[in-house]
Amino acid sequence: MRVCVCTAGQHPEDARILHRQIRALLDAGHQVTYLAPFRAHNVTPWPGLTPVDVPRLSDRFRALRLVRRAFNEHAPHADLVLLHDPELGVVAPRRVPVVMDGRSTRRAAGTVDSPTLTPVPPTPLRSPDDRRVVHLGRLSLDGGAEEIIELADLLSGQGVATELIGPADEAVRPLLRDAQRRGVLRWYGYVPNDRALRIISGASAGLSFPRTARGEAPTRVLEYMAHGVPVISTPEPSTAFLLEEIGSGLIVRDVAHAHAAVTRLLGNASERADLAKRGHEAAGRRFDWADEAPRFVAGLEALARA
Repeated sequence: MRVCVCTAGQHPEDARILHRQIRALLDAGHQVTYLAPFRAHNVTPWPGLTPVDVPRLSDRFRALRLVRRAFNEHAPHADLVLLHDPELGVVAPRRVPVVMDGRSTRRAAGTVDSPTLTPVPPTPLRSPDDRRVVHLGRLSLDGGAEEIIELADLLSGQGVATELIGPADEAVRPLLRDAQRRGVLRWYGYVPNDRALRIISGASAGLSFPRTARGEAPTRVLEYMAHGVPVISTPEPSTAFLLEEIGSGLIVRDVAHAHAAVTRLLGNASERADLAKRGHEAAGRRFDWADEAPRFVAGLEALARA
């Protein structure tokens, strides 16, 4: 099967698109042409892909014009187009089956809705014994960036490192730069998912501080569990239910409570190990992308045949 995968709004190394969906297609022996903003993000495409550079969606008119041109050239040779930005639907090819990734739009006929999962290693790379806490994923005000910085200030006085891995919204960047200048945290910016997961391994806690409710636990929470990192989260309902059910983390009300929770974990190796073990085992049973990947590929194959 020849699949044309396209995004102009996501990072070309997005974990869901590249590290899960495209990797699953390549592992199944399919050919993938990948339309993405490689140059804008200074990304070198993977070997084995046919890469096609397109502009970022932030330059909307230019992106639509050049994505249409790329589709006209490459889509006629594909059996299926997998689209990751609903905005690009207006320039999608008409004579090739087009499906929309379920993260990007409401579920409907022609929508691929793979669940939120993550690769789970057989054993975590390291035990959760480092004197550091981590946050994985985009940093925003709604995502609790201010609270994370406040917590980092408190922890720095105890010799505890706070490491933030992921891009930040424009409103948050000055706050992060100031915190870095004060030496209270380390902000890596965007890091490809495979490297980011190596960084979080060994941390004593993974932070998740969303201010608003979500339909499902953030991917970062599953990634912490998969890599044996105890979770500390605000009481967002889907995350709180998951952590209480599995026993893989602590729920905190505010920054002071989070500070107390980190201090507690740092002083109790057996509790850290227990939370890490429960999280890793549950992730392997319930949230491993390796179990879903064959079904994802089979679904696309069926759509291409239909």
